[in-house]
Amino acid sequence: MSYNSPLASPGQYVTKINNLSNEAITIDQGVGNAKRDAADFASKYAGDFSLATDLKSKIEEFSDTWVRSLGQTRDAASSCSGWLDRVNNVFLSLINDIASDGDAKDVITEFNSLNRVCGL
Repeated sequence: MSYNSPLASPGQYVTKINNLSNEAITIDQGVGNAKRDAADFASKYAGDFSLATDLKSKIEEFSDTWVRSLGQTRDAASSCSGWLDRVNNVFLSLINDIASDGDAKDVITEFNSLNRVCGL
């Protein structure tokens, strides 16, 4: 029995992840620029326009939310990476090596363990 994992040629996934990473960096830079620009604007015009102070406050709030969300996204990506490594390096390897009923039972045991860990 042989199984060819789509992760054996992960190029398409690596490209997509790199693109997401680049997009996140671009957004992060944009949020940082907006936060600095709002602070500059507020320092210059807060006396004339109360809206300038509100704008600065809202952008700081958004920036904090963005940073938290980015951290959560990185944590999720790290968790998924670990899960995919386990599937690819352990579970699929076990499937490829099934030669007996005992091997099949080992695969079932590993799958059940993976199921408990990942909540599948």
